[in-house]
Amino acid sequence: MAGRIADLFLYFATDVFNNMEFILPLDRLELSSFIGTSKKSLLQTLSEFKNDGLIELEGRKVKILRLDLIEKLNKTG
Repeated sequence: MAGRIADLFLYFATDVFNNMEFILPLDRLELSSFIGTSKKSLLQTLSEFKNDGLIELEGRKVKILRLDLIEKLNKTG
């Protein structure tokens, strides 16, 4: 799950917005459908990312704080 969300954040940050700070274009339900998981699992993983200091998250606004760890999660899951 963490790898899929990391991949999603990298996609938005590097391919869509070209910025480590961006507004998610999808709501939580749409995001969970997009990556093939439940909304509950998505919210839990987002909370873990936030608590671990990987991201700042306020509503749909995301700021990637630890790109190195997001990239590592993307590769290892």
